[in-house]
Amino acid sequence: MNQKILDEALKHFEARNYIKAKNLFLSLANENATAQYYLGVMYRMGLGTEDDQKEAFEWFLKAAERGDPLSQYLVGCAYNTMIGSYGGTLPFDVEQMEPTVLLSKDNQRPIYIALGIGVEPNVEEAIAWFTKAALQGQVDAQQELGFMHSIAFSEQQDNESIYWFKKAAEQGCSISTYMIARDFLYSGDIEQSIKWFEKAHTLGNEEASYELGKIFEFKIKNNPDYEMAIKWYMIAAKQHNDYESQFRLGRIYQYGHGVEKNINEALNWYKKAAIQNYKEACFKLGILYSSGKIIKEDDKQAIKWFIKAAIQHDKISESILERYYKDGFKLDKEFNQKFETLFKARSHDEKAQIQFGYDYVYNYPNTNYQNEVCQWYNKLAYDGNPDAQFLYSQICCYQFDKQRLEWLKKAADQEHTKSQYELAQMYHWGNYVKDNDIESIKYYQLAANKNANAQFDLAYYYGHGIMVEVNYIEAFKRYQCAAQQIKYITDTFEQEKIQLIKLKYNAGNNEAEAKALEGDTSAQLYLGCLYQYGFEVKRNIEKAIFWYEMANKQGANEAQKQIETLRKGM
Repeated sequence: MNQKILDEALKHFEARNYIKAKNLFLSLANENATAQYYLGVMYRMGLGTEDDQKEAFEWFLKAAERGDPLSQYLVGCAYNTMIGSYGGTLPFDVEQMEPTVLLSKDNQRPIYIALGIGVEPNVEEAIAWFTKAALQGQVDAQQELGFMHSIAFSEQQDNESIYWFKKAAEQGCSISTYMIARDFLYSGDIEQSIKWFEKAHTLGNEEASYELGKIFEFKIKNNPDYEMAIKWYMIAAKQHNDYESQFRLGRIYQYGHGVEKNINEALNWYKKAAIQNYKEACFKLGILYSSGKIIKEDDKQAIKWFIKAAIQHDKISESILERYYKDGFKLDKEFNQKFETLFKARSHDEKAQIQFGYDYVYNYPNTNYQNEVCQWYNKLAYDGNPDAQFLYSQICCYQFDKQRLEWLKKAADQEHTKSQYELAQMYHWGNYVKDNDIESIKYYQLAANKNANAQFDLAYYYGHGIMVEVNYIEAFKRYQCAAQQIKYITDTFEQEKIQLIKLKYNAGNNEAEAKALEGDTSAQLYLGCLYQYGFEVKRNIEKAIFWYEMANKQGANEAQKQIETLRKGM
């Protein structure tokens, strides 16, 4: 009987009759892992219901606990994100997400992947669930374990990595096959690496043909086989539009390696790679057009390609563009502005020196200008300029240099927000200093006056009891302040960073929810705020009002204020 209901539910799901499918899956949900899996899918994708990543994770977890290998893999995926603060940060805004939809390699069910969503990250849990799935032959989990063990840098872990890659490769996984080939290549076993790269290519791996081209061009006992190299580069360049292979073909035709020299064919391949913004190809075209030795000199074309290379931080291209600028050539708006600021800075304009550091060196310290700006900031820092003190600490000091800490503290004492936030994170995570919760919280609180990210961090820490005692009212106040601060941020990069911090894992706070249901007014206000602005969870005005109304019934005046604000917005 149950199988009959399940079959009917699956038919409705495939026919996109999601409400009927959901009701039938729910009738089986206490005892059927497949039904639990599909309920997870429906909540993840918002099929027949509001999407709810936390609820989706709970259904996948139930199915995983009943032994469903695909659900075990997805639970591992949810736990497995290791970027950014708090152990991990969403790579996109859940409110705009379209989770990756793939066909499972066991060809049984579709996989709906949204990494790190619905639960706080936990690498140990991720490995545990991947292992359970992998032991049942779930190929995606086997591959993921291969990658996770490969980054551990120990012989034992490396053996574990190869073990799982081989397990996945036995099931026809092209990426795992490619990884085994790379391992043989790095160990110097060229014959085996060729064998495994050819297998990976046969299985559809797009990178294997380029690797084979490189092996035949460079690795065959100092005796290149250009015929085979060209064969594999051509496959990669034509079938997969691989820009590195296109660039290699350009060089082969330019210098006549194994073929007759053909500059037109070389230009053709260089341009195919450069159109995809491959830095080396852009630089090569810039050189060819600027020198005029092989093709007709064309400064306009040369500048165009040097700009494309310089945008990707090619130092030589940028130096050449600077010379063009000095000679009166027009560049694009960005580089005209950059060199105008640079020359002002060189004429001892202190404002321009600071601006140049923030705009062009701070996030890219290994530039042509590093030594030059260090001379500027050394003088300005000793003169007491807080921006220069901060920039000097970031650009000119070694990471473990005591001077780095000293200059940051000098700037922080002058209410320099970036320095305060940097110190807060250093003391929190123990970066270059011994971790110190008291110092970390002190600097977070100082930075929070002007820094939305610091407000987010403090709100999260108070809500989850990290470095401080749990204090939902303080978390509520911090999030409210952050919501006001972000209204005035216009920088696109900063806005994107805030979106990453804002949503975290869409996991919410189970402990706070339990206390709120027990009548804790502060927890109710905190949860209302989370749903009001989409902090830690997906924004949901109805849920925000629900929690605020609970708090309002207990006399929380702030809750009534927020309810009125929300209803005006609605």
